[in-house]
Amino acid sequence: MYSCSSRGVVLRGVLFAGAAMTALQAQPILAQESDLQDGGLQGSVLRVPEVVVSASRVPLPSTAVGSAVTVITGEELENKQSRFVADVLREVPGVVVNRTGGFGGVTQVRIRGAEANHTLVLIDGMEVGNPFNGSEFDFSQLLTNDIERIEVLRGPQSALYGSEAIGGVISITTKRARDGFGASLAAEGGSFLTRNVRGSANAGFEDFDLRVGLEVFETDGFDIAPNGDEDDSTQVVSANFRSAYRPTDNLEFRLNGRLVDRELETDSQDFVTTGEAIDADTEDEVRDISLRSEAQLDLFGGAWQHILGGAYSSTDIDNFNAGTQTSGSEGSKQKLDYQTNVTFETPELLNTAHGFTFFAEVENESFENIQPFLPNTERVEETTNYAVVGEYRLQAFERLFLSGSLRYDDFEEFEDATTFRLTSSFDVPETGSRLHASYGTGIKAPTFFELFGFNPGTFIGNPNLEPERSEGWDVGIEQQFFDGRVVADVTYFQADLFDEIRSDSVGAGFTTPINLSGESKRNGVETSLRVVPFDGLTLTGSYTYLRTSEPEGLSEIRRPRHTASFNANWSFLDERANVNLGVDYAGETDDLEFASLTNRRRVRLDDYALVSLAGRYEPIEGVEVFGRIENALNQNYEEVFGFETPGRAVFVGARVSFGPGGLQ
Repeated sequence: MYSCSSRGVVLRGVLFAGAAMTALQAQPILAQESDLQDGGLQGSVLRVPEVVVSASRVPLPSTAVGSAVTVITGEELENKQSRFVADVLREVPGVVVNRTGGFGGVTQVRIRGAEANHTLVLIDGMEVGNPFNGSEFDFSQLLTNDIERIEVLRGPQSALYGSEAIGGVISITTKRARDGFGASLAAEGGSFLTRNVRGSANAGFEDFDLRVGLEVFETDGFDIAPNGDEDDSTQVVSANFRSAYRPTDNLEFRLNGRLVDRELETDSQDFVTTGEAIDADTEDEVRDISLRSEAQLDLFGGAWQHILGGAYSSTDIDNFNAGTQTSGSEGSKQKLDYQTNVTFETPELLNTAHGFTFFAEVENESFENIQPFLPNTERVEETTNYAVVGEYRLQAFERLFLSGSLRYDDFEEFEDATTFRLTSSFDVPETGSRLHASYGTGIKAPTFFELFGFNPGTFIGNPNLEPERSEGWDVGIEQQFFDGRVVADVTYFQADLFDEIRSDSVGAGFTTPINLSGESKRNGVETSLRVVPFDGLTLTGSYTYLRTSEPEGLSEIRRPRHTASFNANWSFLDERANVNLGVDYAGETDDLEFASLTNRRRVRLDDYALVSLAGRYEPIEGVEVFGRIENALNQNYEEVFGFETPGRAVFVGARVSFGPGGLQ
């Protein structure tokens, strides 16, 4: 095992020295930077209402961001009425969603053909995901209640965010309390005996605010086994809170938390004849906890910021068969980080502005693989890693924006790694044009399960695995027409992955992960279009062409070459009424038929289009009725071979609210 070198000692010294300096200045108790975008404390080079935070860990105007990014607002979520965030992400260029069967089935999100565990997910600045499985996030747990905005940052982002961000970053911000008191309560029901209740409460004062949200989603579901006859139910309970305390104008403490408890009935898989799901008396219980606290101190009018943060997250999974636990896993992550931002202008030198960010973190992860009937196979592991990040941002003539990021990771289990990213954006307001480009490298450490995991008769870990490495770039143009009523963007991207990890047969029915030799290649084109023909009507569309190949030349599974989406949203009656039409298309793609664990045959999944229709109406202030139809054309499709998907579904509901923070 690799032991911490003197570099690790230096990193620890830098980290704790920075933390101590902040503690002396602010006596903080910890928080998170995602509050910056809500109009509070800001430290970007430019201060404008529309900002992107994930691209550089500080708020930046969208014109200054060279990386490809898509922003989904809370209002758009309300109009679409999707209850799962994954369904909304289908409309984002370069994003592919795969759900294993029903509403609670494992849901993976891939960006630009990368693996699902190459996507880092942040919720209110908290890194979420199962540490046992390399911090891959299962989107089946993520409901849309109380979400303010979603930022999808595409391309290698390890220079800013580390190991999990080879493919990109999805940053989610929940709603923050507004001044005064307010509350909202909604209930709906519909197909598959689905019940959904969600609510939020808001209290905002001059120096303190608190918002809490709660959602319960239950459904009897349907049978995910193609030839079965029993429904597979799902229950998800999700709670979140955001709070902030401002003792002075330049000091803020923040505390955020999230709890998700899930119970879902599952089916087994036939590894002897068909490879399809088959009815079984199996069930999974999953509990996710995330907490993050921050303290932010602004000096010299916000030109110099200090942010000290601490976070804790854990995921516990218990698997049952006929009421008896058969396996499980526990993973937790603790993190301490410090960030400082400095901004200043030099108008006499080409009218330039500068931004510097320094970030350091220490992260501890622990893992446990539980096999109740095979106690000698249980593994408990723990790792501690350190990292430092530096970024410089330059703005010249209010139209040229450049950035460079460099990160050094001191891994306990592997060789240390250095990653970097360069971005550029050139804005030409006279013609409504903007050129943007980025280049970056990434790294993804093997998961604990890949290294040390064990499943009786099926899987053996490989402690000799090396991290996956990547490099990628993109270049695109954004063009506006008719005073911004039409906005189009076309981006070409390319990425190469080295030492890709894939399972391989080792005989006797066992598989084990190995590093592939050669390169795995991904490239394609992302396009998006937004048209506002008149006030109240918004039309959006996207299309992505993606080519992927493994080192052997075969295409990567579950990555359609063609994906597209269309959405039409019409608000009328002074915005008291809204109608939304959505169409999501996924082209043909390959998958694997596990007729046996050692004989994986490629199969072709057909293309499909999902049509949804939603509407809502506010007859009186504070009261809203709504309804939606999902898979309106009753499309029969597969996202994962051998698992059924839901047919046409209809849902109706109502919501009441009062005060600020209610209907918003």
